[in-house]
Amino acid sequence: MFKELISVWKGRPTFLDEIVRDFENMLGTGHQMFDQVTGALFEGRTMEDLKKEIYKQDSAINMQEQTIRQKIVTQLVGGAEQPIAACLILMSISKDAERLGDYIKNILEIFEVRPRLGKEGAHYDRLETVKVVISSLFAEVTRAYHNSNKKLARKLVKDSYEQQKICDQNIKELLLASPAEDYVAYAVLSRFFKRILAHLANIASSIFMPVTKIDFFDERLRDEELKKLEP
Repeated sequence: MFKELISVWKGRPTFLDEIVRDFENMLGTGHQMFDQVTGALFEGRTMEDLKKEIYKQDSAINMQEQTIRQKIVTQLVGGAEQPIAACLILMSISKDAERLGDYIKNILEIFEVRPRLGKEGAHYDRLETVKVVISSLFAEVTRAYHNSNKKLARKLVKDSYEQQKICDQNIKELLLASPAEDYVAYAVLSRFFKRILAHLANIASSIFMPVTKIDFFDERLRDEELKKLEP
């Protein structure tokens, strides 16, 4: 969808090229932050200087979002001929990328309280698997967006929804289980993982969804939506 919207500018220098690079840099920084924090939490790495670095990276993401907004508003207010729909998409998904940084900071807060998670049981195993998938999704969503690959984007949205269901199952079981030392941390982490997955899915969906439907997913219809994404 995005590539089609700006296709009329192909071969001509456009401010959108710079904005797309800014957006992809936001995703790249978010990916690095996620791997750093979850690596420390799951692999028992030291937290030395981690918080300072994560907050510095999150600040960079925030500045890039503000820069994207400023560039878009400046161009649109200037009255020059611009692909307005593409601008609206970039405004929307840059907010998704900014929220990724916030949820990663939330995960860091769990690490501050519980620097060592117990590495036993189904709940931990599920989260470790979801962690690996999320890291992969960061890279694949960026690739799909860079190439405007609709087929890959649909697969990534489907993958995200499936992992979100695993997070939901984890939360439900943890709420019903007898209290255990790390269960609260597992539940909160499941929720933050789910939100990261949702924002990555929203970015991927912008590649093939019309502008009017971006960021309007009804979770009650997730299973039905998954069927629509089948190849």
